[in-house]
Amino acid sequence: GAIVSLGLGIGAATAVFSAVEGLVLNPFPYSGADRIVVLSQAEGAGPSRRAFLTGDQARSLTQAGSLDAVILWDESWMWTKNEGIPEMVYGGRLSRNVFQLLGVPPLVGRTFGDDSRTSTSDLAPVAVLSYRYWQTRYAGAANVIGRTVQVDGQQHTIIGIMPERFRFLNVAFYVPLP
Repeated sequence: GAIVSLGLGIGAATAVFSAVEGLVLNPFPYSGADRIVVLSQAEGAGPSRRAFLTGDQARSLTQAGSLDAVILWDESWMWTKNEGIPEMVYGGRLSRNVFQLLGVPPLVGRTFGDDSRTSTSDLAPVAVLSYRYWQTRYAGAANVIGRTVQVDGQQHTIIGIMPERFRFLNVAFYVPLP
């Protein structure tokens, strides 16, 4: 009786800890989240702001032996046109390695870092939707993969949808950073 009670108690405690750890202690669904560093700039005692890098600076960072990987992103308001309806939407532009580094697979479809091509100049423009945008703009339509969305005047093919918990930058969609 006592061993069974002890076993049930340990099992219950483990289940509760797993839930708390996943939802509270580790709220971000990123692999290696404890090793991710964000660079920003600050002037004196003023607020910090994003660090903007040139292409050469980004290449230098990627060659640093102390870093596993470097990801780049930008977020801004973008004009979109879905099936003829123009709309200003907050979107993210990401370097092609972001999804692989964060280790979060898409809910549906694929991400733009999933392809095996290394040259970015010959890739067609693509977009990955956030779960929230997929639900609000497309009503969770199952046939959204393969449709196009116009982003700042350029047609992008929708290739994936991220899971609900993935809220990197908290934007409507992700497109590759040029």
